Amino acid sequence: MQLPQQSAGRATEAVKRFLTGQMSIQSKSVRPDAYGSTLVISVAGVPCPAEQDYSRHQNAHELLERLYERAYEASKHVLEQASEAACGRRVRDSALHTNPKCGDCVIFVHFGCQRPGQAKAVPPAGSDAQEHRKET
Repeated sequence: MQLPQQSAGRATEAVKRFLTGQMSIQSKSVRPDAYGSTLVISVAGVPCPAEQDYSRHQNAHELLERLYERAYEASKHVLEQASEAACGRRVRDSALHTNPKCGDCVIFVHFGCQRPGQAKAVPPAGSDAQEHRKET
């Protein structure tokens, strides 16, 4: 299912609020691209200049990558809830990848077909789909 451009814009605003409110990131730019039901958000200017200088050392680069990814994992539920509210669709998963050396990160938000609060459709008893499940 295609993600409407208007929804992508609202989700981008949710990402900006998340970055400043949850991760204390004052990014230079946030640019969304929708690919089917996946929103890819490119963020420039993530680490501060001191972190970028520090990341020139291999161990430091890896430490900063893990720091950003773990901080995201700890609070991603906030972004996912805001994205669901902005787009009216359930978020299946999201992830962040950062490159401290270049100062950018990418956030992936994968949307499902269902709306938040909507129960999964279960085939009626006796239907072909129900019988197929019993066989497997």
